[in-house]
Order: sequence, then structure tokens, then C-alpha cells
Amino acid sequence: MKSSAISKGRFGILVEVVTGRVDVLSIANPSNLDVALSTRASEETLTGIRGILATSLDVALSTRASEATLASIDGKLAIVTSKAEISAAENVSGLECVLEKGFRKSVSILIDIPYDKATVAEVYVSNDGLEWQLYDVINVIGKTIERFKIEYNFVKVKLAITGIDIKILITATI
Repeated sequence: MKSSAISKGRFGILVEVVTGRVDVLSIANPSNLDVALSTRASEETLTGIRGILATSLDVALSTRASEATLASIDGKLAIVTSKAEISAAENVSGLECVLEKGFRKSVSILIDIPYDKATVAEVYVSNDGLEWQLYDVINVIGKTIERFKIEYNFVKVKLAITGIDIKILITATI
């Protein structure tokens, strides 16, 4: 279906639009113009547009970050860990391990005690590393791994059992 409309353009020129196209060839030049209308932009206009587009496109289409940008985010993307261990002979008060994980939300906790022992581990969280609140309790038998999504900046794992070997590893990733 063809549709057409006649409207007054930006410079007072009547323009007929047929199916979404302007038919400039069939429109006569208005009497107040000295030269014929051109459908082509001047070289000066094209050069100006090219300069603006080139700058914008270089920034918008860049697929490689600068070395400075990469260096600034390198440490932020790294996996962070904290490890604590104690032997049975030294273990007179249990063991705790603290990780400052920052914005990393995926937390894995590995607790390793002898397979013939069972205990509980308390997981605490904090935003400042000073005031802690209990987040969860893990039942531990032998080697146990638990995963959490934790919004707080600090994670602490605490085992109160004494007289056994204990290893704790806390890992956080994005």
C-alpha cells in the first residue's frame, strides 16, 4: 500500500513523501533559490561528520582496555583466600580463620579434621571486621566443603573443638 503526504520542509520547501521516501527529483526548485538544490553534502560537511564519527566510534567500538585499566582491576578480580591450621598437640582452644573478601560474594569454606571426629563450625560475618554476627553453623565430619553467597566484607570460621588437627581454608571469588 502506497501512502503519500505533502508537507512543508525545514526551509519552507514543499516535499511529497511516498512510501517513506522523499521524491526530490520531481520537485521543482523554489523561485527564491539562486542555485539548484543538491542532494549531496559538501566536502566540508562530510569532513566534519567524519571527524566526529571517527572519535565516537573509536571510543564506542574499542575492544581492548588500556594497560592502566587492566592493572587497576587486576587485583579486584583475583580470588582471595585465608588459611589457618593447627596440630592436635598445639590445639588447646580451637581455631578460627578470617578472610577480608571485599565485594566478592561467592565464598567456599573447606574444613578438614580427622575422619573419626565430628564437630560444628560457626560462620560469622562482618562489614567492618570488628562487630561479628553469626551467619550459619556447619556440621563437620572429616573433610567438609560448604559454599555460600555472602554480601558482607568479612567472613570468619570458628571451631571450638580442641586436641585434634584442624585445617580451615576460606576462598572468595566474584
